[in-house]
Amino acid sequence: MATGSDVVIFGARSALSSLSQMADVNWAPETVKQEYYANGGVLGNWEGFRVAEIGQGLKRGASINSASVEYMLDTDQLYIIPVDVANKFIKVVNEGDAQISSVTDKDTNRDMSYEYEYMFKMGISVILNTVFGVWTIA
Repeated sequence: MATGSDVVIFGARSALSSLSQMADVNWAPETVKQEYYANGGVLGNWEGFRVAEIGQGLKRGASINSASVEYMLDTDQLYIIPVDVANKFIKVVNEGDAQISSVTDKDTNRDMSYEYEYMFKMGISVILNTVFGVWTIA
């Protein structure tokens, strides 16, 4: 590929199932067919490239009963992303210091119990520092 590293094809299940339609599994050995049917019609490898599913979700405020359902991921796009040791594209961030709130006053809790609340802020993001591809399935 462009970066010289291995790639993985990511996408929603509906987009990945279109890869299966492009591949003829009739010639495949029984182990590949069993994997295909066990994964619900999604191949684990396609043309020598690993395939991974991204869980689909609804956009905030979207109703599943409406006429058009708004999904978070496009159902007709696949993402070809290089994976190697240097490209750790999922970032987890802890912001600031943790705060602990405690109630140890025996007048507040008549049963002489203690209350502790541990609060911290964290976030998860995807930051790609290398080239990647988007494949729109027509």
